[in-house]
Amino acid sequence: ENIELNFNNNYNTFNINNQTDIELYFQMVPINPELSHSYDISLTVNGIDVLEKIDKTNLTNGVTINIDKNFTYNEENNETNYGEYKLSLNKNNCDVNVSVKFRELKNRKVNVLHNSLNNIVTIQNDTDNIDIYFAN
Repeated sequence: ENIELNFNNNYNTFNINNQTDIELYFQMVPINPELSHSYDISLTVNGIDVLEKIDKTNLTNGVTINIDKNFTYNEENNETNYGEYKLSLNKNNCDVNVSVKFRELKNRKVNVLHNSLNNIVTIQNDTDNIDIYFAN
């Protein structure tokens, strides 16, 4: 399912628990156009600076930042960056609206092996614990 969130506060959070591309789109409107205006952003997950390698010095209106799905889940290394993403805005004489887009996995397929039985079970992605029983 495609998710789009819109933020304009200084501190915002959203959760990602599956491999997905993330798109951040920034719309900036000066409060007083005759004065200098700017904004700075920070995006972290589990203490990691997501935007570490992105040049954020000249952020203007209409900027889009794309984060590749391999950041959220790197299959080669089996590394995940799932959890609560924290988006902070530092605004100077402007309002900033941020659109965040990503895909949310609603159901997850799990391969269940037991003796000679092999079944694929579909569970809701937000399920923490599930009991599976096998009949003899």
